[in-house]
Amino acid sequence: QSFSQNKDFVVLHEPSIKPFDKVEFPDLTKDWFKTPLSEASFQEVTDRILHQDKPVYVKDMIFSSYDWITQTPEIWSNPNCKFVLVLRNPYDTLLSFYRKDPARNSYLIPQSYRQMLNFLCFLRKNVPRERYRVVLTENVFAQPESQLKELYDQFQISFDPCVLSWPDRGNKFD
Repeated sequence: QSFSQNKDFVVLHEPSIKPFDKVEFPDLTKDWFKTPLSEASFQEVTDRILHQDKPVYVKDMIFSSYDWITQTPEIWSNPNCKFVLVLRNPYDTLLSFYRKDPARNSYLIPQSYRQMLNFLCFLRKNVPRERYRVVLTENVFAQPESQLKELYDQFQISFDPCVLSWPDRGNKFD
């Protein structure tokens, strides 16, 4: 949410979900909210990310983006692409997924944490340290300003206090 308040960015919200769904789980996210990239292919999403006139922040789910990013050197080798791995307490994640769909989504949680670790290992091996950061949600909630300033400083982004607040969207976006 912080990046969406910064008008210096183009924000793409979960662009890999639909291409992933088309291949893996056509029914999984059919009822989730839609974005302009909802029907795009992985190549179309890649092109959209790489051909912007200002920085792009992609907020995505590791289960749908892991293979795509690790198999797309145009993204991970691009010096303009930075990566923020947001780690959330697994219990909070479980509750959030359960609220969205009690019957289907909980199996993704262990898979997602394994993929997040694998992705971190991939980044450590292939991407300079200044281009990625691990952020714990608990730290952001406890110290939002200092945590976000550190993140913005690392990526050489000007910090604007407007990024510290955003509209409440209810528990649908929990």
